[in-house]
Amino acid sequence: MRPGSSTEAGAQPIHSLAFRVMRLCRPSIQIENPLKFFPEDLDPAHQEGDADDLADVPFKNRTNMTDTTEAFGIGGMMVLPQSFGTIYLGESFCSYISVGNYSDHAVSSVGIKAELQTERKRVVLFDNSASPLPVLPANGRHDFTVEHELKEIGAHTLVCSTVYTDADQE
Repeated sequence: MRPGSSTEAGAQPIHSLAFRVMRLCRPSIQIENPLKFFPEDLDPAHQEGDADDLADVPFKNRTNMTDTTEAFGIGGMMVLPQSFGTIYLGESFCSYISVGNYSDHAVSSVGIKAELQTERKRVVLFDNSASPLPVLPANGRHDFTVEHELKEIGAHTLVCSTVYTDADQE
């Protein structure tokens, strides 16, 4: 009997394959509020000057920036959303799915199926059961993306399943 398999009542066998799912979202541009200040504000020796002198300085000269584009607060960085967020009717659901073999032995005939379930129906997003992966080596993985336009209001559930043969031909 291999480690992780058990014939005792109530014991759960350890599975060789595991899914990792990540919803793909469009990144947004990172916007930072530009920091505008007088260099004199940082130097205590210049704080004794009259505040009226500073009021006469044009605003464009009141920044300590090397390029005028820095004043917009857009630095060119892209940011991925930190939360799952909301998908609206008519938008596309897109997800990255990874099936990993986290065991010490290869598995064969790996059939993978990903479906999107609603209250009314199940839509197949990915199914390779007609031509399963011949082998998935130990510590190997198979990655793919799925996409589907949402046409129903309500909760949607991503259902991922796999069928495979392990080293014990089970």
